[in-house]
Amino acid sequence: FACEVLHRFGLEMYEAILPALTASLVAQLASRAMSGHRVGPSWHFSNATNLSNAWWLTLLGVLLGLVGGLIGLAWIRCASAVKGKIAFVKSPIIRATVGGTLLGCI
Repeated sequence: FACEVLHRFGLEMYEAILPALTASLVAQLASRAMSGHRVGPSWHFSNATNLSNAWWLTLLGVLLGLVGGLIGLAWIRCASAVKGKIAFVKSPIIRATVGGTLLGCI
């Protein structure tokens, strides 16, 4: 995402990768140093020894994936419908305002 923001004439600037990575590393280390948190993993997982309900978790993951896919499909169809409804508005500022307002209502 950072290289899409740092663009010139609609093209991603790959020469901005090293400065963007350096800035993110320095910001992370400075934040950790000032907050007193150590540098390490953010999460700690215990060893999974009880796998008796693994089938249920797999089924739940598949079902949630299907629900997420259906929500994504609905999102695409709604976005296409809204784009078709406001196509008559010529001003990109007004279209962006309407789109942002609709997105904010969600």
